[in-house]
Amino acid sequence: MINSKKLQELCEWKHIDKVNELLDGGESPFRVYEWVTANGFKISHPMVYKYAKHRKVEAITKRLAGKYITPIDTEALRGELGISATNYKSGRSVENERYTLQTILQLTYNALNNQEVD
Repeated sequence: MINSKKLQELCEWKHIDKVNELLDGGESPFRVYEWVTANGFKISHPMVYKYAKHRKVEAITKRLAGKYITPIDTEALRGELGISATNYKSGRSVENERYTLQTILQLTYNALNNQEVD
């Protein structure tokens, strides 16, 4: 949820698809800020950074939530989350579920704190 009027305006801007494309393509929030302001939208660099962080967290949440709503290929999920087979016991167990949830929480925490997330 975006709780800033300026970010809401950005989301409704006619060029938001290009903004998203730039961010998804790996452009830094500062480069995106430069592009946005050059194209007539007045916004601060920290607000573009906040928007980029919001998109990253939302993408992680949606990707992982989708994995749990549909039948799970646990091996593929472990690979996507970077969980090695040695850290995952065979079969379905509470320990396995706890470890997976810890990994999801760590990915979200890293994204919120601007740390690298693969």
